[in-house]
Amino acid sequence: MRPRRSTIPFLVFLAPVVFVGGVPAPAVSASGPPRPTDDAASRGKETGAFRSEAAQLVTGSPVHLQSVVAGTPPTAVMKVVPVAAKVGSYPGGTTIVGNELTAFTGGFRAWFEFKLSDWDPNGDNVPSLRLWQFKIDDTGYEGANADPSNPGVDLTPPVIACANNAACVTAFGEAWAKCEFFFGTCMTNYVDRPGTGRSDSWCADTGSGSCDAADCGKLNFLCYSIYPSGVGRPDAGIEYYGATVVLDIPAGAEGKYTVNLDADETFMYDMTTFPEPYDIPTLAETGFMVNILPPTVQACCHNTGGCTDIDSAECANAGGTPQGQGMVCLNVQCPEPTGSCCNTSTFSCTDNVLAADCLPPLEWTVGTLCVNLPDPCFPTGACCDRSPGAGGICSDGLLQAQCTGTQQVWTQGEPCAAIVCEEVRGPCCNGTTFACTNNVLQADCQGADLYWRTGATCETCAPGPQMYLTPVPAKVGSYPPGTTIVGNELTASAGGFRAWFEFKLSHWDQNGDNVPPLKIWQFLIDTSGYEGANADPSNPGVDLTPPVIACANNAPCAAAFGETWANCDLYFGTCQAAFVDRAGTGRPDSWCADTGSGSCEVGDCGKLNFLCYSIYPSGVGRPDAGIEYYGATVVLDIPPGAKGKYTVNLDTDQTFMYDTGTPEPNNIPTLTETGFVVNILIGSCCDGNTGVCTDAVVQGECTGDQLIWTEGMSCDDIDPPCTEHTGACCDHDPFGGCTDDAIRTQCVCPTCEWSKGGVCAELECIVTPIPTVGEWGLVILNLLLLIAAKLAFGTRARCLPNAP
Repeated sequence: MRPRRSTIPFLVFLAPVVFVGGVPAPAVSASGPPRPTDDAASRGKETGAFRSEAAQLVTGSPVHLQSVVAGTPPTAVMKVVPVAAKVGSYPGGTTIVGNELTAFTGGFRAWFEFKLSDWDPNGDNVPSLRLWQFKIDDTGYEGANADPSNPGVDLTPPVIACANNAACVTAFGEAWAKCEFFFGTCMTNYVDRPGTGRSDSWCADTGSGSCDAADCGKLNFLCYSIYPSGVGRPDAGIEYYGATVVLDIPAGAEGKYTVNLDADETFMYDMTTFPEPYDIPTLAETGFMVNILPPTVQACCHNTGGCTDIDSAECANAGGTPQGQGMVCLNVQCPEPTGSCCNTSTFSCTDNVLAADCLPPLEWTVGTLCVNLPDPCFPTGACCDRSPGAGGICSDGLLQAQCTGTQQVWTQGEPCAAIVCEEVRGPCCNGTTFACTNNVLQADCQGADLYWRTGATCETCAPGPQMYLTPVPAKVGSYPPGTTIVGNELTASAGGFRAWFEFKLSHWDQNGDNVPPLKIWQFLIDTSGYEGANADPSNPGVDLTPPVIACANNAPCAAAFGETWANCDLYFGTCQAAFVDRAGTGRPDSWCADTGSGSCEVGDCGKLNFLCYSIYPSGVGRPDAGIEYYGATVVLDIPPGAKGKYTVNLDTDQTFMYDTGTPEPNNIPTLTETGFVVNILIGSCCDGNTGVCTDAVVQGECTGDQLIWTEGMSCDDIDPPCTEHTGACCDHDPFGGCTDDAIRTQCVCPTCEWSKGGVCAELECIVTPIPTVGEWGLVILNLLLLIAAKLAFGTRARCLPNAP
């Protein structure tokens, strides 16, 4: 039981008690519900001075009595909590956590709700709730009691003039907001007495009507509500809404305002006996806090992990990262902390590593850079400066982080005396004759026509800018056996496969001074080269074709073409057979790769016009690093019937490079704009059986006995010419023999055998032998015996009786 509390000073209007077949309804004042008198030692005890000892015993339901006797801990919760703004919005960055509203500035209106729950944890309606009341200790509104103290800057109930409830509903955003007609202003604390405003309203009708009485005092910050049923309000196990409190947070508010509930005047009553209710002990009676943070306080992500709302300068001084004014830890996601990862076995160290990526035996130190670690993880070494003109200067005892220049080379654990340190060398190129010499010092490459490139080779000394398409190895599957790629020509023995070609560009800046830079390139394929009618020799109707692959996203295209940047044209629903690595992440030589100003601003290929382009975003254009850059991929299907040489050129009018000149880009003249060649090898097929020769035949069409295929040669050019082959003809008949210089068609008999190119003198022509005399005698004798037997049998038959 709770200690004795003082009663609420309010005026009680007496009314006659009317019994209507049950417990009499209590009389209700305008300021609050009826209360036990001050003579009651505690709630739950009968009031009155002349009760007998037996009458003073606690009465009520068995379960309620048992809870009193056994000392069952209280579970009921009464609290006032901040909620989202019902009209307008709170300042940016405002958060609500539990019973605390946190903002970075004052000057706004805030809403708070009274909630109650868990008066009947076991759900058997014992005890039931008949009446609740809460009172705010308004000393918490005072700025003088804030932390830190802010005298004179108080939280205040809004003063809004009204003649009816409409003005209050508009101002506070709830249909049950009320106008206090006596004062002519809106009540800033109000109860949803009809119980129809919210599904969780305590006043909602559960079968006995809505609240019998419910109100809030205009002056005493007190609210109450009474349920009409004699058995009290059942507890459905939810958190019930009781009332709304509205406050204005002044512009000068700063610090934490802690607003508590008056414990003596905040309670719950059941209604199991008459005439007085019993107190339901509460587990918690909680107020709320309004915390206005100083402008400099914000979320601080610590480099060692975690987040704290602290002063931004304090955060920065501690090595953390302030997240900006208006940000609190509740609404930021701080990155995982990084640290140094030391490998004491290899004496190597890596900065900015996540703990999950530096597992034992590696040693991870949170929030620390490698330079701050002691040996042996961070040793010193020799630093050789190979910059042109530096002459190969070496410095001893430097950390690796102190030796990171473009041409500086650090050797761990070695003194300068133990290494060879010399100035960087490169190719010396003649821009007129295109002659080049490798490994030359810059000082030794001086002249009007000479230019030198740092650390490169003569391969970078190209005559000028080049744009070309070139065949590359298959990215999915494989080409037919024996297929070769030489320069821009793909050569195969037969068609019936898919082929890949790549657009390459290079050497727009021969001397490496970034003049001119490259802003945009474009190429257009002359598709007349795809046509078999234009092949050499002409092969009408057998064309090279872009694959047609259905797609709803990029995945089928990446699988079919073997490159993750292959894309689906959603308009057509098929894969684009030409595509650009626009993201620049697919290959290290991608022109679109990020060089500090982002990847390609745009890059794409036309679905129908076989045109591709790419634009670099930086105003200074793409620098030329002296390598051959990859721009785009083109995929073609080579049909089974393809034969001969298909020459596919670039449309020179629509193939170009531009630098970043203003106001319009300037053309960069190109030395070459080269397409590619698909060569399905053909040759002459000589039939040695007939002496007939056929031109333009692929090797697979010329296989068989006496068929000879000669690659790349016409029938008129083969040597020796195609004629019927001659040879030795051996007739194995006993009366046969051997004949030289016979063609195959002249050596046709059951016992004939023809040897291409053979001569009788070199062959052993074996004929079937003639039988000997002894053998002939035996043959003749057998014949005579058979004849004689036949004659004798015929004569005997004619001599018999009745013979014809």
